[in-house]
Amino acid sequence: MKIKSSFIKRHIAVLSALLLLHPAAAAEKAAPQKGAGDFTVISGRGIENESFSVLADAAGSFTLTDKRTGDVWYSNPPEGENAQGMSGINKMQMNSQLIVNYLIDGKTQKSATSFASSTKKEGVSVSADSAGLRVTYSFISEEFTVPVLYTLDSFGLTASVLTSEIKESEKNKITEISLLPYFGAASVNDSGYFLVPDGSGALIGFNNGKTKSSYQQKIYDTDGLMNKDTSIINVQTARLPVFGVEKNGKTLFANISSGAAAAKLYAFVSGTNGVYNYIYPQFTYRQSAVDKMLSKTWYPIDVTFTSKKTAEESFSVRYSPVSGNGGGYSGMAALYREMLTKEKVVKPKTQAEDAPLYLDLYGNARVKDNILGFPVTKNQALTSFKEAREILRELTENKVDSVKVRYLGIDSGGITHIKTPTAFKPTAGMGGKKGFADLKAFAEKNNIEIYPDNDFLFFKKAPFSLFARLDAAKDVCNKSAKLYSYTLSNGKMTGTDRYILKPEKARLAAQKYMKSYGKADNKYISLSNIGSFVYSDFSGDICLAGKTAEIFGGVMKEYAENGYSLLLKAPNDYALPYTSAITAAPVTSSLFDIEDEAVPFYQMVMHGLISYSVPAVNLSDSDAAVLKAIETGSSLMYALSAADYSVLANDNYDELYGITASHWTNEICENYAKVKNALAAVSNKTMLLHEKLQSGVYRTVYEGGTQIIVNYNSTPVEINGERVEGLSYKAFKGEER
Repeated sequence: MKIKSSFIKRHIAVLSALLLLHPAAAAEKAAPQKGAGDFTVISGRGIENESFSVLADAAGSFTLTDKRTGDVWYSNPPEGENAQGMSGINKMQMNSQLIVNYLIDGKTQKSATSFASSTKKEGVSVSADSAGLRVTYSFISEEFTVPVLYTLDSFGLTASVLTSEIKESEKNKITEISLLPYFGAASVNDSGYFLVPDGSGALIGFNNGKTKSSYQQKIYDTDGLMNKDTSIINVQTARLPVFGVEKNGKTLFANISSGAAAAKLYAFVSGTNGVYNYIYPQFTYRQSAVDKMLSKTWYPIDVTFTSKKTAEESFSVRYSPVSGNGGGYSGMAALYREMLTKEKVVKPKTQAEDAPLYLDLYGNARVKDNILGFPVTKNQALTSFKEAREILRELTENKVDSVKVRYLGIDSGGITHIKTPTAFKPTAGMGGKKGFADLKAFAEKNNIEIYPDNDFLFFKKAPFSLFARLDAAKDVCNKSAKLYSYTLSNGKMTGTDRYILKPEKARLAAQKYMKSYGKADNKYISLSNIGSFVYSDFSGDICLAGKTAEIFGGVMKEYAENGYSLLLKAPNDYALPYTSAITAAPVTSSLFDIEDEAVPFYQMVMHGLISYSVPAVNLSDSDAAVLKAIETGSSLMYALSAADYSVLANDNYDELYGITASHWTNEICENYAKVKNALAAVSNKTMLLHEKLQSGVYRTVYEGGTQIIVNYNSTPVEINGERVEGLSYKAFKGEER
């Protein structure tokens, strides 16, 4: 985008144009006043800083202007009530800044739009002062009030629902609030796409004709509490609380900066609910759920359970126009990476390093046996410490010179984490503490990092109480929270359901373990799900998902401050400041019907900041996985055991089929060399651009100019005069083509 030379002329022109669009704001001009943040009050309904200005009208609609480019983004389509192809509730939502769901007398669910219930009834007040641009919506008939505050900083506009100032009646209780549902909306005449954080990231093209589906995804998954009625769908998790709009060559990036654990993201294309494509977050203000209960006549009836506790943190979204970085999802990734490094203390890599090999080594598995005619369940060491040393020795002798090992199930809880660990106690069958010390000594001599895996969240045996239910979190229906396991082949429950530990007790267990583990003199540890799984707990002192994320962040921070390097599996954004390495980063999206293309947004953000791997190569299409690693700048990861899978054949370990180490050694060494060679020059470089060149052909461009083109097709392709063989890649250094 071309930036005009004169800041003053641009500022005057843009501001004058906007004041013509907002005569009420022009009539209420105020003397410039410095705000509490990075902005100045310029009118009764306007604020600005060096890069952006925001002007609202009396109804709460506003424009966000990027003063660097002159681009204008509208909170609502400027056609307003004159919009063609919109009617009824869709038209009300299109002209609203808020959509509020609420319960009447704790039973009947209703929805209200700010346009119909507040604007049309003169229930909106707008004012700007040193705190920001404040818009308060009084929903007249519904008898509740919701304030929204707009502020500016160097990255853009932050819109915040001030949850602490919400007022409700005794009759009507708010459950969800949707914020700015049509901000940046695109019409049928616009071109572009939405970026959504599904898995690695995905694009939803405007007007793609997929009108029978919509995008709906909870940030950080489904609040962690599954039940037996949950559908078995192979879906990815939204790890990063972000979304974006690429519209006619202009880019708007959004980051949910507060309240992400309470957020659910929606996206619709034109033809679904009218003529517009639009995307927005919905926040849960008060938890509610419907459960089956027996009536007085012993017939099951639906009963609505509602949490008395409401969200404590504000619901905030920062909207950032992207200028520079080429825009699109590549520009969004670059901007988000900048935010992480400046605001969350995620430090860029300073030194280049070869892409390490990641391994999942499986220790104790709980297997069924028969002793004296009686069925028992016992620990079976799939890979003892001695056997692990031999697997690693063979790899190092074959020039695998950097390895990160996540070692699962070294204690009596096994790989399914039957018991929450509170002390470092490797079993005798694994080799005990002496065997671990020998493995550690070998690893230190061979550039190998051993990360024992510990799950402090899920358990079968209570870590602190006589009965498991006493340590378990509770859902909003006051039932003990459980995580259920399913057989992949048929979708049936395996019976290995585990309780979910109360967040405060999870913190206590992690702290106790750290004290014990310190005696092992190993500074590497895997914290399993603590960086990727959040949930609410409605037992006793209610702990909502956002608070849980804060607690778990505190655990990770404590480990990091005590000198531990943390290996985390596909962590959420709040875990990134404490993460040393990432295993099994998502490389695709859930492929929902509405999505058009998966993109490596997660990797584009992480590359040059934190080392990461693809999911286990040997548990997927290995040829495609290697190419995917090269395309996304990822290390390889393999899941291995010394024992043959046959020892698990009669148990519920379908997902581990094919992990026998002896079957994979040659392939691991060959593929490691291939990826190492492809990525050696870019390990500490940021990704500047990722793009699809044609069907099955992708290009990744790195800081410094190195380009890698990957061809997933079985036949060769020619790109800029260069031949790229089928199922292969080609790298170009610097400006070389």
